[in-house]
Amino acid sequence: MTATSALPRVLVVIGAVVFGTAATLGLALFGLGSWLSRLPLVVGAALLLMGALLRWRAGGVARPRLRPALDVVALFAAAAALQMGAARVTTTWDVTTSKRNTLSEASIAAARALAADIVVTAYLEDTDRAAVELEQLVQAFARHTDRLRLVRLAPSRDTAAARAAGAPVVVSAGDRSKKLRFDAGAPDQEARLLVAIRAVTTDQPARVYLTSGHGELELADEGPGGLSRLRSALVEEGLEVVPLPLAVAGRVPEDARAVIVAGPRTAFVPTELEALRTWLEAGGRLCALVEPGANGGLAGLLGGYGLQVGDDVVLDGSAFAALLGGNETATGVAYAAHPVTRRLGSAMTHFVRARSVAENPGTPATLTSLVQTGTEAWGETGATGAAATRDEADVPGPVTLAIAAEQEQTRIVLVGDATFVSNLGLGLGANRDLAINAALWLAAKEQQIAARPRGRGGNLLLLTPSARERVAFFLLYGLPALLVAAGLAVHAVRRAR
Repeated sequence: MTATSALPRVLVVIGAVVFGTAATLGLALFGLGSWLSRLPLVVGAALLLMGALLRWRAGGVARPRLRPALDVVALFAAAAALQMGAARVTTTWDVTTSKRNTLSEASIAAARALAADIVVTAYLEDTDRAAVELEQLVQAFARHTDRLRLVRLAPSRDTAAARAAGAPVVVSAGDRSKKLRFDAGAPDQEARLLVAIRAVTTDQPARVYLTSGHGELELADEGPGGLSRLRSALVEEGLEVVPLPLAVAGRVPEDARAVIVAGPRTAFVPTELEALRTWLEAGGRLCALVEPGANGGLAGLLGGYGLQVGDDVVLDGSAFAALLGGNETATGVAYAAHPVTRRLGSAMTHFVRARSVAENPGTPATLTSLVQTGTEAWGETGATGAAATRDEADVPGPVTLAIAAEQEQTRIVLVGDATFVSNLGLGLGANRDLAINAALWLAAKEQQIAARPRGRGGNLLLLTPSARERVAFFLLYGLPALLVAAGLAVHAVRRAR
């Protein structure tokens, strides 16, 4: 078989492949209005016609050769039918080890709980990578709810609307809206969208108060020892954090869902302690974070609910503590089956220069040891430092670092360290999850306790619409045509030999 005689057959087969793919899978995926369907239909038909004309001029097709041709057509029809069926089924697999490209449980729960229609309006150009990422993220949410949809308005086509919006993305529900900054490649895209959805669907954020006036860690402090990151994290969960100068206010406000005492260095005065006691007796919620050597005078108040703080510093002889800078960094490795810690799994939490906490029996409160160290740690009652060793006067490990008390409506979380919620400590291990979970449990929002949204990005391949069209064209038409041409070339060479 010469190259000239083989050319008509090559044109016919390639034309049949291109035309058949466009008439089935191309139309199913893109519709007749897309060039991804129309161009291959025209090209495929032209190749078929050209090949047929060349075969006719060469003397036609012998009848015995019709059967192989019919077999090829039948095989192609079966493959086309399978392709059309597969095109109607959408299935995705997240092969990353951390499942960072899969929505977190918190996002899935929020999507399923939506009671109002949410519109995400994106003022982004079609070629903007952020537009592609936002579309994929909204689609991931939409798999769990029919109340979320995306509207895209390119600024180049509607400049006035984009300028009036004041942000690249606006999330709205009814007459409520939330402006959203959505940066391409940012690892917190899912968290930002989740915060915006909660902002437009939550009527009134739960208010959490943070005591001040006793040397506590401060909300406005953006340094390593401040609480600005904790404040942002709680706001993302729908909690409003407000300072509470208890000596001035004289009582805990009625709208308080919880009160946080974060590392007091000086003692609360009797009137302040009485205000906290009265509030707890009425079903209040308290998170007490106390540092070694300074408990703010809260020992008596906490003791009434079966809680006590140790007069020690927890030292940790494990390898993890050494990696984190020394034995004064205690590592939490064991967690209770409690709403605050149940979902921490095997993650580690880290507490720099903490003190032990323990149960004080004899009260009606239900107590749960939330976080404990390994057996290599102990509560040092003497001198600390690298040369410190445990003796009979020390608290043996495992040491309890956090404990919860519950009595009727009253809830208390006691932690022997405040630095784990600081801007520096919040980024260590699962400290952020522990802090948020404790705040949600105290604020009676335990239904929101779930795995936090993961950082998105990594090696996920994101394409602009034009790039996706080019890739689709090559995969649907170019690659099959090349394979057919290669197969026919091999067949022709073998026949020639």
